[in-house]
Amino acid sequence: MSSVVYKRKGPLVFFLIPAFAFMVFFLYYPFVQNIINSFNDITGLGGLSDGLNTPWYKNYVTMIHDPVMGTSLKNTMIIMICTIVFQVGVALLLALLVDNIRRGSQFFRT
Repeated sequence: MSSVVYKRKGPLVFFLIPAFAFMVFFLYYPFVQNIINSFNDITGLGGLSDGLNTPWYKNYVTMIHDPVMGTSLKNTMIIMICTIVFQVGVALLLALLVDNIRRGSQFFRT
């Protein structure tokens, strides 16, 4: 038995290139652009940048000193903890219920 799973790599590349292009265009490019924009002086929504801030970290200092930032971080943590606890809890409960079923367990596991 050979260690090479696919002898012809052409079809693999043919199907992977669009997926990678989609990821670059809709995931990586906006992520990098947001990081770049976080250092720019943008006055309004949809407005053009006036260049880099002076100092370049001015937006982050403003964000840290904003009193709403603490509330938003607290709310984000509460939502995150509740989501994790309830999703894991419900999933565990359903898994235990399905495990106790005698007939039709394959249907419910699917």
